Amino acid sequence: MKEKNDAAMAAIAMALSSYLGDNIHDEESGILTIRYVNKHWNNLCN
Repeated sequence: MKEKNDAAMAAIAMALSSYLGDNIHDEESGILTIRYVNKHWNNLCN
């Protein structure tokens, strides 16, 4: 049972470390751009 507890504590520690910024690769702008892309399958009904 101790092995499972140790593994869970290690997973929680890694998740917290990643969440708190130890493993951040880049900053995201938070801007989502949606563009219409005309695909061939869109034109089958026209």
